[in-house]
Amino acid sequence: MKKFFFYLIFNTVFLLTLSLRAQAGSSVDIYYNNACSDCVSYIDELKPVLSNYYLEPILKDYINRPEYRKELNEENKKYQVPIGLQDSLTIFLKPNLAIEGHVRVSTVESLLASYENLPKHKLIILYQPEMHSNAKEVTVFVSGYKQEKVSADLDLVKLIQDKTLKTEISAPSSNLFIPIITGAIANSLHPCAIAVLLLLLTFLYAIHKKKKEIIDVGLAYVFGIFVVYFLIGLGIMKALSLSDEPFFVAKVASLILIVLGIINIKDYFFPDLPVHLKIPDFTKGAIQYFLEKTSIPTAFIVGALVGICAFPCTGGIYTVIISTLAAVRSSQFIAYLMLYNFIFILPLLLIIMIAGNRKLLERVEELEIRNSKRLHLIIGIFMVLIGLGVYLWIKAIIYG
Repeated sequence: MKKFFFYLIFNTVFLLTLSLRAQAGSSVDIYYNNACSDCVSYIDELKPVLSNYYLEPILKDYINRPEYRKELNEENKKYQVPIGLQDSLTIFLKPNLAIEGHVRVSTVESLLASYENLPKHKLIILYQPEMHSNAKEVTVFVSGYKQEKVSADLDLVKLIQDKTLKTEISAPSSNLFIPIITGAIANSLHPCAIAVLLLLLTFLYAIHKKKKEIIDVGLAYVFGIFVVYFLIGLGIMKALSLSDEPFFVAKVASLILIVLGIINIKDYFFPDLPVHLKIPDFTKGAIQYFLEKTSIPTAFIVGALVGICAFPCTGGIYTVIISTLAAVRSSQFIAYLMLYNFIFILPLLLIIMIAGNRKLLERVEELEIRNSKRLHLIIGIFMVLIGLGVYLWIKAIIYG
């Protein structure tokens, strides 16, 4: 029996030691400026508290070390810290808990003591920008809620505990399906790409090309547009991934889209006023040159040229959708991009399907010419509505 108790006590002590060592291995990244004496003093004051919870501070002077600056940008993107809450002193305490600025040390200690009992919100931020820890107010940000400035004397642990989890905010990309479909449909009706395709198919009939050749050349043209738009989408996404505040980019893009939509609406009611969304005149010669070659490779080139040159006309909606996907960091970005571009070329594919009937094709061409201005109006209205909708969506859901 004595041996049993001896082994029991020994194993308990051994497991407890292992547990404490594991806890001691936890680290806290502290990004600061070593030249800031107030920051250094605050960190020194905080170290004993971190030690009590077996947290090892890793000091990273991001001002003098570019690699730490890059790392901080990556962390801010990973945590999705709003730019207005980013401070010169940043402490990532837990996977969902960040301290920005000189928050009272006693408050930090209370958070650590009660951390296991806090709701598992996607992100909790305490922000206090004054260069001392005796400020009377602190800003609290919890995912799914509006940030609020409260008294620093308030029980902040209870304040956070009272905020129930809003799990639907953790996957905002699920709300994007309808805007993507709507935007792609609106963009697909753009007269530029349709008019060039109709011109190409009509020209092929005029020089007595066989039906199969006409369809093949038409498909090459559409594929050229698809490839260019897909690559442009990837390029925009890559550029936005470098931004520290993709939500801001999405909001700016939505405002630009509203302006472009107003220009389209203006063209319907006041066509003689300056500023129009159209393929630049200097590119029309190149497009015409390749059109007359009437081969599959040149048709692909024409499609690519039309895709590039018409992007100022059609790229507004596309950019807004992509920047919104970038903002919510959708894991299905490629799938959404493929879907958008397929819908974008769908009317062109439908035109190719009826290209076997010359009379029907001529009828479609006649309808396109007659309704070109109305299409501009419809697209303009869609652009304004989508831009306004995305702007309000980001403002209401992402920022509360």
